[in-house]
Amino acid sequence: FLLNIPFTIVLMQKFKKLATEKPTAELNMGASLRDFVQRQKALLQSFFTFKRWYELFLIPVSCSIGVFLVFELYVSGGVYEHVTGAVITMLLSLASCIAAIYSENRKSFISPIAELQRILEEFEQKE
Repeated sequence: FLLNIPFTIVLMQKFKKLATEKPTAELNMGASLRDFVQRQKALLQSFFTFKRWYELFLIPVSCSIGVFLVFELYVSGGVYEHVTGAVITMLLSLASCIAAIYSENRKSFISPIAELQRILEEFEQKE
């Protein structure tokens, strides 16, 4: 639990910055729509990069702790007497987390970033 706190704080700060960015105030001050889209893409890319590092570090650690606790609490002999079962459980946990994270990242980050890039390319073509 304690490992997640600093990463979650930073993740929420980045998300808040991304979520509160509004185009109307900037456009009224003379900024172009293209500049706004570039900033949105950069913010989303920055958030996504941090999220990947966050997941790369914390998911294996969290899965390891979870497997260890389950085996120590509910399996007689614990991890040390059931190493093969613990390893298989760990691999299955990691695989399911990776599949869920990849699906979420594709839907929430990869596709929107690609869409913002296509919009920027349209701006380039019109110039």
